[in-house]
Amino acid sequence: MRKEKFLFFLILILFLLVSFFLSLVFLTTKRQPPKITKFSSPTLSLTPNKGTFKSGKNFTVEIIVDSKSYQSSAVGARLNFPPEFLEVLEIVPGNIFGLYPAKKFDNKIGKINISGLSWNVSLGKPGIPFSGKATFAKIKFLVKPVVKKTIASVNFYFLNFGNTTDSNIMEAKTAKDVLGKVKNCQFTLIP
Repeated sequence: MRKEKFLFFLILILFLLVSFFLSLVFLTTKRQPPKITKFSSPTLSLTPNKGTFKSGKNFTVEIIVDSKSYQSSAVGARLNFPPEFLEVLEIVPGNIFGLYPAKKFDNKIGKINISGLSWNVSLGKPGIPFSGKATFAKIKFLVKPVVKKTIASVNFYFLNFGNTTDSNIMEAKTAKDVLGKVKNCQFTLIP
């Protein structure tokens, strides 16, 4: 009987020691950010990515977010456009996020800043992260008068993967920027 109690307590102590050491290893191991490859990297793109538009006419460009297999809790899109040829009339947010705190544009310097995050407005707490491909926002442009055929580009401000001061897609689990690629657009403007 004493041997059985002793053996039981010995096994219990060994189990507790092993559990303690395993938890130390787990807690002190650095977690690596998700591996992004060129095939799996989330993208921001503009559609249409080309076209011909006349002076005085309006057209709309959609910002498409493709999070690939990542769960995204926020997206920030910073864009540049030539203010001498294009004017932003309106920014219409998509419906993939519950809150779009920034929908700003400056027609004098040609800058656009749009941000969205998964937020449940009615409950006042974080919402369900977005995963997939959908319209993040729509930008309505006016073509200013041009005297000859002109090329105008609308480009994302994107420096590199992981930089949070440019356009980005935030992965929900790690709060890291996982945006790997952007697709800009170029338009032909005619009188």
